[in-house]
Amino acid sequence: MVTPEQIASHLIPNNYWISNEKLIELLYLLFAMSLRKEESRYPKFQIFIPFKNEELPFPALLFKEPIKITEDILHRISSGIPQRPYGLCIYENDGQLFANGIFRFEYSGFSKDKNYGYKYTLSKTFRGLIIRIDDPGHFIIMHLALHGQVIYYEYKNGKLNQVFDFNMNPIILLDAQKISTIIASKYNLSANVTPIVRGLISEIISKVYSISHGSTILFLPCFDLDENIKNNLNIYIETVGPDFGKLIAEFVLISDTDIQTFFDKWSMSIDTVVNMSKVDGALIFNSELKLLGIRTVITSQTLSDDTPVYKALPNNAILKQDGSVDLDNFGTRHRSVANFCNSINGAIGIVISEDQEIRVFQKHDNAIYICGPLKILPGLSAH
Repeated sequence: MVTPEQIASHLIPNNYWISNEKLIELLYLLFAMSLRKEESRYPKFQIFIPFKNEELPFPALLFKEPIKITEDILHRISSGIPQRPYGLCIYENDGQLFANGIFRFEYSGFSKDKNYGYKYTLSKTFRGLIIRIDDPGHFIIMHLALHGQVIYYEYKNGKLNQVFDFNMNPIILLDAQKISTIIASKYNLSANVTPIVRGLISEIISKVYSISHGSTILFLPCFDLDENIKNNLNIYIETVGPDFGKLIAEFVLISDTDIQTFFDKWSMSIDTVVNMSKVDGALIFNSELKLLGIRTVITSQTLSDDTPVYKALPNNAILKQDGSVDLDNFGTRHRSVANFCNSINGAIGIVISEDQEIRVFQKHDNAIYICGPLKILPGLSAH
């Protein structure tokens, strides 16, 4: 089993407002506290340790006096700490650990720029160490390493592994550009809408991921459900929206008087899609990000034994192989998505498992590429 001392040895250089000794102490506290239930629930929250001598994020709640951190204190207040993008701010003073409040250290979404009007920010994070408690004995750690490189670790089942974010996988990076070109062409937009497209997909996947239900989402390479697609899908309920391509065009052309109405439609549409992901079957989007159907069953033929299946290198700007994959090691949902992507050139399949692992599928050069397992990580994916 990897110990807190060994975890701390990976978090160098330590430019945070905490010594290595106290960081190790905090990791022991968090591990012990993560195993304790409060009203039959295990805690889920984030810790934020700021960089030394840097301005703190805007506080959501400030304690009148700093609170000395103990396992019991963490256990008692953890249920009241809002989840992402908020966290309990912890620092060291005179050899003791204290919390001074709850801060929002991460931002994503729409905002107004005094020079450029309204804009979309995929994700912005204040510099610091982030520790997210997901389950008993299960942490996600964001560490800012040398030269500004951000490294993410997952501590689970006593093991420490580097993990990668969904939003940085090459399949989505490349396809977001294609989708943006299609939307910009249809609505005669001169603005670059790729950040909004990436943010939209990221926000939907992030929220589906957070409910830990297990879902499948398919992105088609075409506008309509042609015969080839209908031969590979059994769509029990067809839909005519939400139409996110149209919403993105509205945002580009927005005026101040319409902005609140737009925000309401944007949030409502995303929340509706996320709730529909709980229904058995896949969600189907077209090439302009319009929802075409829910409760969809994949009926594609099984991959032939001679079809190559590769793991895609994560966190890379271009698609590269990272070894072969045996689909027999996956369940029915993953295999059916691989079958569909093999039958429909250019289609993307995303499988979000109940244990919060994401895999992205697409066919390239007569081979199936699978990128994953991926996570939703602070500072990279929208929320």
